[in-house]
Amino acid sequence: MQFLTREFAGTADGTAGRNGATQALLSALGFDASMIAGLVNRGLATIAAEKVPAGGKLIDVGKAGITPAGWDALLDFGRRN
Repeated sequence: MQFLTREFAGTADGTAGRNGATQALLSALGFDASMIAGLVNRGLATIAAEKVPAGGKLIDVGKAGITPAGWDALLDFGRRN
C-alpha cells in the first residue's frame, strides 16, 4: 500500500500539526480507516482517544498524530520529490 504521495504528504503536513487531527477530519480529507491503521501499524502515526468539548458537553474522539518516524518519512519524501 503506497502512503506517501505528494497529495498525502501535503495534506498530512497541513492538517496533523503539533496537536494532531481527529479521525473525522482525516476521513473528510480522504484518509480512510484502513490507511490510518496502516500508518499506525508501520509506526508512522498514532491514534489516541480524547474527550473534546462540543455543544456544551464532552465527546469521545480518536485523534491521530504523526510520529517522529512519520515526520522523517515526510521530510525524506519531500527531498526526493
